[in-house]
Amino acid sequence: MVTPSVTLETTELSFPSRIEAVNEAAAAVSEFMNRLGIGEDVAFGVDMAVREAVTNAVIHGNKLNDAKVVEIRQRWHQGAHDQETITILICDWRSPRTSLRPGRSKIKNPHRKSLKEIAENG
Repeated sequence: MVTPSVTLETTELSFPSRIEAVNEAAAAVSEFMNRLGIGEDVAFGVDMAVREAVTNAVIHGNKLNDAKVVEIRQRWHQGAHDQETITILICDWRSPRTSLRPGRSKIKNPHRKSLKEIAENG
């Protein structure tokens, strides 16, 4: 039997494709992580990954064309055995006629504790 994943929160953001979007996107993801009570060690790694992915989307995907956008979807969901997962999807636009080309980073809790346990107990 497949256990369905229950989405607890989803946030969708859009930034113009300019280098300043890197800091704006990192700040938005940081706020999301803080709201969920994610520890600094995990949040630091996520911050680095987000900055790299958004930089790549702005420079390589969108060629610094601020008429194009970088989109971020943050999703906090709960699956089997109450395991909580955060998915951060960062997408660039190749051209106005194509759909989003996603690059996905899925970050799971390395200690196999729920995010709630981490927030409460560290």
